[in-house]
Order: sequence, then C-alpha cells, then structure tokens
Amino acid sequence: MRIQITSATGKSLAKPRWESTLSKLRECFPLFVHFPARLHQLDRVLQGANSALPRLDHALSVRGKASPGLSCRAGSGPIGIERFEPRTMKKRQPEVCRKPAGMTLIELLIALAVFAVISTITYGAIRTATETQQRIQARSMRFGALQKTMAVIDRDVSQIVNRPIRDEYGEPLPALQASKDDFHLMEFTRTGWQTLVGANRTPLRRIAYALDDGRLLRLVWSVLDRAEDSSPRSSVLLTGVDTVDIRYLDADDQWLSAWPLQWTETKAGPGTSHGISPGTSSGGLPRAVEIGVDVAGIGRITRLLTLPGG
Repeated sequence: MRIQITSATGKSLAKPRWESTLSKLRECFPLFVHFPARLHQLDRVLQGANSALPRLDHALSVRGKASPGLSCRAGSGPIGIERFEPRTMKKRQPEVCRKPAGMTLIELLIALAVFAVISTITYGAIRTATETQQRIQARSMRFGALQKTMAVIDRDVSQIVNRPIRDEYGEPLPALQASKDDFHLMEFTRTGWQTLVGANRTPLRRIAYALDDGRLLRLVWSVLDRAEDSSPRSSVLLTGVDTVDIRYLDADDQWLSAWPLQWTETKAGPGTSHGISPGTSSGGLPRAVEIGVDVAGIGRITRLLTLPGG
C-alpha cells in the first residue's frame, strides 16, 4: 500500500520522510501489521467454543450435575459471543440415610395399654380356671372320701354278729347298742377279721362309730371282753361332718332311733354264749340299719344297709 500525503498548500510532502516515519511506527508497533489476521483467528476460535458449549451444557443437565461457572450462549455479535452469565449453582441435597424407625411415645403407651389389658384378661382366665380345677379336685376328693367311708360302714354292718360282751367294769353289753345320749353313735360286734394262719386269735372285733368335732371316727377294740386298760384304736373316716342319724328296723318293720329297747342278762345254759343272752326279741339284731350323714359342701347322704339274716 502506498500512501501519499499532501500539505495544506496542496504540495506533496517528500516520500522519503513519511516512509521513514511509517517504518519507525512499524518497528514500535509490530502488532499493527498482523492485527486483522489475529482478529480473524480469534473470531474462529470463539465461534467453535460457542458451538461446543450448548452440547456440554445439555450433557451436564442430563447427568443432573450442575457445575458452577460461566454459561456462554451463541449470539450474533462480531465474534459470536452475546454475553457471559454466571450459572446458578444448585445446592446438592445430602442423601438421607434412612434407618429402621423406632416406636414413638404414643405408640409405646398404646402398646403398653394393650399389653396390660391382655395380661389382665389372661390372668383372670387362668385364675378362674385354676380355682375351678381346685374346687373340682377338692369336691372329687370329698366324694372319694365319702364313698370310702360308706364302703367301710357297709362292710362292718354286713358282718355284725350276735355276740354280747362285757365292758371295762364287767357290765354286760348287747351285740349292738346305740343311743343318742352316748358318745358312740353305734357300737357292735363284727366278724371276718383276718388273722394269721395258726394264730390263736378270734376273728371277732368290737367296732364303734363316734362324731367328734366334725370328724367321723371309727374305734376298734382288739378284744371283746375288755379289761380296765383296754383302749380302742381310733381312725378318722371323714371330716366336715355336721350330723349323723341312724335308725334301726325291728322285726315288726318299725323304725327305731335307739337299740335295743330291752335287754337282760341270763345265766349260762344250753343255747347261750358266755352267760349272756337277749331277754326279749328286741334284744337281738335289727333287720336293717339306715345311716344318714350330712357332709359340708356335699349335702345329706343316706344309705340303707341290711344285716345278716335281716
């Protein structure tokens, strides 16, 4: 490029002088020479960056990772850059580590209340069942003891024999005697007592029943004609007995509350035993005996027992 400079008068200046001036300017400012080319290169670089930034922004948004920095948007500026905007940084929420949740105070109180109700109901049911079982067991034991007592009385009465005896004072006693005024409810002689083979002992025993403080006692004398030191062996047949009523059926089918009505002693002779015999027909044995027992918790039990030959 050739530059021609004229003065105000219209005269051209000397070329060597201006050429030397331009040479000096080029030496001082070398960028002036290559500035257009450098500006064109910079424009191409910025256009390439503008085309790459949208793809990079889309990729980062898809992955959900927001990167802090500058957002370059393509525009129609002289070098392809419209503006630079700072990207909004999204605060990353920390991942919540969920652990197994426990019970709240209200839930705990409700659980305790439900447990208390269930425990109360269960305890009441178990207690009721236990008490019922105990009552049934006690009642069963009472019935068992009552049946055993009646079996013993039945066995004794069914083996009564007409064998009068003498008491501790030598007074004669009938084979069977009973009175409401006596301590003994009924006293009689029975047989069938087991003895050892070859033993010189009689199978006869003297039996008596007595009621003492709600207990039905069975008294057994090992000898018939007693001595002053003879004492019976006592055993408890039944407890919880309120009353015992005994009636006797005579030969005329009359029920009597005492036995015998009349009884006398006779001398030893033919047909007599031990010098003692009944004086009248009422001094023998009754035809049957009726025993009524009032037991607490059970009620009244009545048994009719027949005597041998009755």
